[in-house]
Amino acid sequence: MAEKPQATYNKSMTDTQPKTDTDTPLSATDESPSLHGTVLECASSDNADQVVAQAVDYRGDVTLELLDGQKVQGYVFDRRAQDNPPIARMWPKGSEQLFVVPYSQIAKIHFAGKDAAVGKSWETWVKKHAEKTAKGEKAEMLPDSLDDD
Repeated sequence: MAEKPQATYNKSMTDTQPKTDTDTPLSATDESPSLHGTVLECASSDNADQVVAQAVDYRGDVTLELLDGQKVQGYVFDRRAQDNPPIARMWPKGSEQLFVVPYSQIAKIHFAGKDAAVGKSWETWVKKHAEKTAKGEKAEMLPDSLDDD
């Protein structure tokens, strides 16, 4: 019987460049609502890649709820759907160790952290910049806080 793949912390900082798939990612733009506060089931192999793709595209912290009950909060920055088994890679909050988990071990993904991309389209920025400039205000590009509201 084949051994069940497990989630691991990878202490190596090598090979951290994301591999991208050719499919179009699902993204949070001004036209699509944020996934903030959503919990998506990931236990089915039919939807696992789509759910993990949404976590990668979320650009905020998520909580992975694993089948063994463990919860890991952090930033999912890569998915490798073509690997055998398919895996997700994340930087856990407060850790410098890379966390690698097979899709088959992820029960749910909680989109709990603030999505830094919501409302940040180029068109929105240009509009806000033009409005401030028209009012004679200084238009700056300053980062928003990523802390939860």
